Amino acid sequence: MGMLSGLFGKRGRLAWASFLSESEYQTFTALTQKALAAHSATPDFDGGTAKVRIDGKVRSVGLSDLARKCHVSNPQGWSGLIAEHFDRLVNQRGKSLVAELGTSFDKAKGYLKAQLVPDDFVRPDWVEGENFKSLKGGVNVALVYDLPESVTSVPMAHVRTWKLPLSELLEAAVANVKKGEPALVPKRLDLKSTFVFTLEGKSFFVCSHALWLQEYAEARSPNGVLFTVPSRHVIQFHPMKDSKASEALKVLALTARKLSSQLPGPISTHVFWSRGDEIVPIPFAIDAQGVPFPCVVSEKGEGIEPVTQLLALLQQLPRG
Repeated sequence: MGMLSGLFGKRGRLAWASFLSESEYQTFTALTQKALAAHSATPDFDGGTAKVRIDGKVRSVGLSDLARKCHVSNPQGWSGLIAEHFDRLVNQRGKSLVAELGTSFDKAKGYLKAQLVPDDFVRPDWVEGENFKSLKGGVNVALVYDLPESVTSVPMAHVRTWKLPLSELLEAAVANVKKGEPALVPKRLDLKSTFVFTLEGKSFFVCSHALWLQEYAEARSPNGVLFTVPSRHVIQFHPMKDSKASEALKVLALTARKLSSQLPGPISTHVFWSRGDEIVPIPFAIDAQGVPFPCVVSEKGEGIEPVTQLLALLQQLPRG
């Protein structure tokens, strides 16, 4: 089952699990209760959290992302998926490996990957330009370790021990994603007056393909490509070749909002414009009729130059 299958038109009754039907919710809570009991942990389904002992401390972890992951998976696999999720949370076997990786970049290099993460994923001790890079629009490129049983962020202490510039670290991390991840095939969705392509997969690093999106033949255009990263598992894009781009811009904006609220690992509701080596966010607002429109002026009353440039370019594109 694809992650985008069956996402549109569903409504639930709970704030943190509104995408689940009543029967899905009952199944999810029952399986979660069972999985947590194996670790002497307790759920708070009203608040959408669970109290789990991690690193010797009892911590509150959210259930919404796990519920989203189940929602887009085969229900027959929910039991194993939920059990594995909590097993990984409390599993400490990776701690010694992470500590060893911090001693030498040569040891860490093979585990290093680049992952797009939202602003709320950035920890207080992170330093922009050292262990992550901001793309604006609420999206950042973070250095992570892709371990055998989990993905975890690279501690600041490791980066400072290696004494290498972020550009060099990201180069190695991006190269590892490119060579270590399954090939993705863009799927074209033809709509009434435009089309969009989708990159989709179970890997946590599908989102990272946005960093080299124009290497895909389907995304190449001298005017750049419009794209969204609503989830770590999904990218949608449209190459700016003709007037179909104007309608695609609206479709991408609406779909990003919908998918980011329903898919596991939400990242951003923004539309981005990739032009050459530059990626810029295109902020949107929604009018009273539910139609998205680009914001040419910021909340501070300042003009947003990339948006102005984009709108001017859209008017100049040939009729499609």
